[in-house]
Amino acid sequence: MVDNCSTSVPRFPAVRHLNGAPSRFMTMVALGLISISVGACMRTAVEMDPLELAQLKESSRIGAVHYEAPWLKVHTFTGALFGQLMGPIVGTLHKSGSAHDLGGQIVRESGLDDPTLELKAQFITSVTTELGLTSIENIPKPVSPEDHLLLRQKFRDGVVFAFGSTKVELLYYPLTPTRYSLIYKGEGVLWNFKGNDDLWRSSCHVVNEDVSPRPTLEELTANQGQLLKRMVSEATRECASQLAANFLSSGKASKSSAAP
Repeated sequence: MVDNCSTSVPRFPAVRHLNGAPSRFMTMVALGLISISVGACMRTAVEMDPLELAQLKESSRIGAVHYEAPWLKVHTFTGALFGQLMGPIVGTLHKSGSAHDLGGQIVRESGLDDPTLELKAQFITSVTTELGLTSIENIPKPVSPEDHLLLRQKFRDGVVFAFGSTKVELLYYPLTPTRYSLIYKGEGVLWNFKGNDDLWRSSCHVVNEDVSPRPTLEELTANQGQLLKRMVSEATRECASQLAANFLSSGKASKSSAAP
């Protein structure tokens, strides 16, 4: 078993595509770019140092990448009930498998896009507008282990923003188990290739419970998943706002410290 939190080398588990996937999971791979662990552990948040932020504004080598989101999971009351009847081990496997299968079916039928793309785009827009950054180079395709060396060569004297969606799940509401809320979690990292460390790291968490009444699966998937897509987009935007606010708070600290 690999301990993702005990090594100095950033690691992440390569996961299936959200929108139609390879048929197997890749093993844990070292990627000196991002160190986001899905499910196993969450690394400690790292606040941006004001001096590093000042240098960032002068940097001419800034990249922005993302990795693919995990499968959408749909936790149903029926799946949870069968899971309890099967016992702790088999039941857990059953619940996880059924949640993956139903989520994958919904993604295929609705054409739901990877929300990490919007997470990255919204964050970069906020940061560039606030700080006046003009040199961020967006890498449109998700990163893979094979990209590591090329990215290290490209940004060896610069930094890279990396983003990931760590949870995309629909969870039934206990009091009305035919209705669902959306849980979305994401993470952002600013990685320094030269120093081989994180300059900044933060996570975001959104639970969409404000919809009244909460939608059913039929309502979420109607019209090619129009409502589901809107809920995911809103959650992603809120998560990006949380990340940007955390990152930009370093800028405020820098300004206040420089004030007489």
